[in-house]
This record gives sequence, structure tokens and C-alpha cells, in this order.
Amino acid sequence: GIINSVSQFSSRIFGGGGDEGSSTEPVKEEWRRSGISAPLGTAPRRRLPSKEEEDAARTRKQRQAADEVARREAEAHEAHLSEEEKITRKKVLAFIKAASQGRTDECLEMVESGCSANATDDHGRTAIHAASAGGHLETIEALLDLDDIDDEILDKQGKAPMHTACQHGRTEVLEFFVDLGMDVNMPAGKKAKCRTPLMFAAANGHVDIIGALLHADVDLIDAKDSEGCTALQIASKAEQMEAADALEGAAEARRLASKRQQEESMVRKKRTLQRTNTRMLLKTESRFSLRSMLQAAQKQHQDQNQQGWDRLLRHAKEVNEEKKSRASVLR
Repeated sequence: GIINSVSQFSSRIFGGGGDEGSSTEPVKEEWRRSGISAPLGTAPRRRLPSKEEEDAARTRKQRQAADEVARREAEAHEAHLSEEEKITRKKVLAFIKAASQGRTDECLEMVESGCSANATDDHGRTAIHAASAGGHLETIEALLDLDDIDDEILDKQGKAPMHTACQHGRTEVLEFFVDLGMDVNMPAGKKAKCRTPLMFAAANGHVDIIGALLHADVDLIDAKDSEGCTALQIASKAEQMEAADALEGAAEARRLASKRQQEESMVRKKRTLQRTNTRMLLKTESRFSLRSMLQAAQKQHQDQNQQGWDRLLRHAKEVNEEKKSRASVLR
């Protein structure tokens, strides 16, 4: 009896040792009830999360908590609204939803009926924020044609429509904003750590956005957020390897271009110096040649004068000798 009890107990724990005809279904059912997914000693060890995973999970929980707080605040705020204010708020939310879905005509009709183009939802997002997140370029163009639209308005997280477009990887919207002359290095608010559009693209791994921004200004990779992190560091922390590789490649290309410019500048300086030295040498040789010519002319003049004196002396001697000969003949 003791041996049978021990064998039954071991079969419950380790999943074996019973008779061939016995069923294991009651044992598995008991495991499910007790929360055990496998016999003791056979379950794989649980992998401990890395620091990056813990940070991501913490950030996700904080975001969910913030969303829950915002929802409760909105419900509390809505409870104190009058009926007219509730109707206005529903219109605003419908307007922003229409913009997020790219229903341009419906948005314009709501604006004509009195809805403000800069109206915000519970998160402070406007219709142009929603259209930028959805990538609806036609809706954005129609909204920007309105007179009182603010294309750089910040939501409660401190993000402008350009930041939203980069965060969601909307390349066409970004290029449209760049063509309008918007600042590609626009910092977000403090709640968003003062991040630039490039940092939002790097954090979410949008390589096309990174390429478009660096094409506009390659020095954007040097910018830092309020925590002192660059876009490359943000991409590395978020484990966006393609974005990090793109940023590293851009930094290396800029370094090589700067080195090439320095080398070309040194070559230009050397050529200028060579031309200057050549001009000075030619000028010196010209002066030297002129001086030599003057000295040769003076020497020739002196030689000519000396020859003239010699001729005069010979002529005088000849005249004296002739006079002497005549005198002797007369004698």
C-alpha cells in the first residue's frame, strides 16, 4: 500500500510511473487547476527581461496610465458640461475623426458650420494633427488653406503636426511641410523631451523619414533632446537597428565629406602659394635680368670710352712724331 501511494504521488508530480492503462487526464486537469503547466523539474527557466525591455514595459505602463488619467479627466470634465457644450464637443471630436480618416469635404463642411479649425480633443490634438498621423495629404492641404489655421500648434504632449507625421512615418506629409518652409529642427515640448522630428523618426524606425530630413539638413544628427540624447542614441535604445545604421552612415558620410573639403581646401591653398611663389620668382628674375642688362650696358659704355681715349692717345702720339720728323728735316 505504501509503495502504491508513493508511485501515485510520484506520477502526479513527475508525470510517469503509473500503469499503462491509467489515464493522465485527471493529472493534467489538476495541473491546470493548480496553475502548473508542466511537471515539476521539466518546465523551462524563464528568461529575465533585459534593461531595454524593462524600460519599454515601464514606458508602456506609464503611457497607459496617462491615457487612463486623461480619459477620467475627460469624463469628469464632460460631466460638468452643459448640453450645448456637449454638442459642441461632439462636433469637435467628429471633425477630428473625419480629418484622421481623410474625409476632406466633411471637414470643410464642419468648418463652414462653425467648427474651429484649431479645436482640440482631450489630448490637445487638432484636425491637422489627426490628418498628419493618417497621412492624408489632401486633407492637410485643405486645412492649411483656411485663414485661422495654426500649422505649428502643439498638443498636450508638446508635438506639432510635423512631429506627428515623423512619428507615424508619413514621408509625403513631411516633404510637403518642408516645401512649405517649416523648421525641420523644430523642438517639441518638455513633455516630449524637446525632441526634434528626426528623433521621433529614429525612435520609431522610419528610415525614409530619416533620409528626407537629413537630405534637408545633415547637421540634424548633432541635435540633442532634454536628456542629452542624439537621434542615434534614441534609435539604439529603442532597438531600431535599421534607423541606427542609417544615422551612422549619414554621420560617416558627413565626416568623409568634411575631410574631402579640408583636403580640397589644402590643395587650393598649395596651388595659390605656388602661384604666388612663381610670380615672385618671375618678378625677381625680371629685376635680376634688368640689373644685369644695366651693368652690361655700363661696362660696354666704359669700354667704349676707354677705346676712344686710346685712339686719341695714339693719334696724339702720331701727330707728335710727325712734327718731330718735320723739324729734323728742316734742320
